[in-house]
Amino acid sequence: MVVFHVIILVGMPSSTLSSMQQQVPAMFVFGDSLSDPGNNNNYRTLAKANTVPNGIDFPYGVTGRFCNGATIADHLGYLLGIELIPGCNDPRTTGSNLLRGVNFASSSAGIVNDTGAKFGQNIALSRQVELFGEKILPELKSLTENSNVEDSATNSFEHFVAKSLIFSSIGHDDLINNYLSRFANPLNKPIPPHFWDSVVIAYSNQLKVRCVYLWH
Repeated sequence: MVVFHVIILVGMPSSTLSSMQQQVPAMFVFGDSLSDPGNNNNYRTLAKANTVPNGIDFPYGVTGRFCNGATIADHLGYLLGIELIPGCNDPRTTGSNLLRGVNFASSSAGIVNDTGAKFGQNIALSRQVELFGEKILPELKSLTENSNVEDSATNSFEHFVAKSLIFSSIGHDDLINNYLSRFANPLNKPIPPHFWDSVVIAYSNQLKVRCVYLWH
């Protein structure tokens, strides 16, 4: 269920990566603990990583990332020449900081809305998409429309959105911390097709909503 998009870029020649760095202005990240930059830090939840040893090898120290250094999304941003992408719950995520993208990922979150609820608060994928469409995109549109740029054709809101990258890595919590957590011995429980069908349908619907926000 989790797709590691970074693998696609690792084998690319440097000339190709250089070209992509010039073409991709921003990245918008949707996901769970694999990409969470610290969005859960102020939530009442067990699913947060704002204590050591998390961040011991990260230049900014303990930030709430579930790893010793950078996340998958961080590394992808580095490859594309994008500065560290701010989290949606960071109070500094406003103004010109939005121009490199926003990370909405939230630990324990899933495609299904109640995934991870046993740990406490999180930002479910549906809410991540809402924040993207109802809060961030309007701010970005205002920023790009009010910027003093000579070439408006290549610096318009539509051009910015079209060139930006959307990274989505989510789904394992729907299995581990939703369906399988219902059983005392989950390793012996087969996963019925209807469970995956419901998750795929929910994810497809979220993709459609994202498209509506982008091109409405």
